[in-house]
Amino acid sequence: MTTRALRRWFVVHKWTSLICTLFLLIVCITGLPLLFSEQIWNTFVGDDDPPYEVLPPGTPNANLDLIVEKARALYPGQIITNVNPDDDEPAVLVSMAPSWQALEEDKNYPDRNSSHWIKFDARTAKVLKQSRPTDASKEPRTWTGIIMGICNQLHVSLFAGLTGRLFLGGMGGIFVASLQRVVS
Repeated sequence: MTTRALRRWFVVHKWTSLICTLFLLIVCITGLPLLFSEQIWNTFVGDDDPPYEVLPPGTPNANLDLIVEKARALYPGQIITNVNPDDDEPAVLVSMAPSWQALEEDKNYPDRNSSHWIKFDARTAKVLKQSRPTDASKEPRTWTGIIMGICNQLHVSLFAGLTGRLFLGGMGGIFVASLQRVVS
């Protein structure tokens, strides 16, 4: 490596590192509570899920189509946005919303959330718990939920939507550039 190339690499490394350090620090600090969100939630809010039925070992899980049918029967006319089997518990979480348009409109109003979820026992397909559907009265938010929501928005987009996501992606690119060894 020539002296000129070494100087060029040093300048690129120094300035790209300085530029992206603050944003990488923000992503790291806000990512840590998100990584441990389940433990934080259980510690400060508590786990109020009902106990699972005691079934013989090796009981197979219910068919996901049956669980989806039960969710649609509970809320006819609504769409299913996500079906998420839990890896740690015998549970399936089904997320629903009135329509895709309602979900898109929620992005314009941060205080509005038209989606809701239903937690099923994965083995028996019985409803264990539900979040607040759109027609139910609004429950007060907990401080834990507010802080975790702020961490999530800051971590994902710096409160700037798509622009923030693209900016953080650019910071990731600059970080990779700062690690490059040879600059031609």
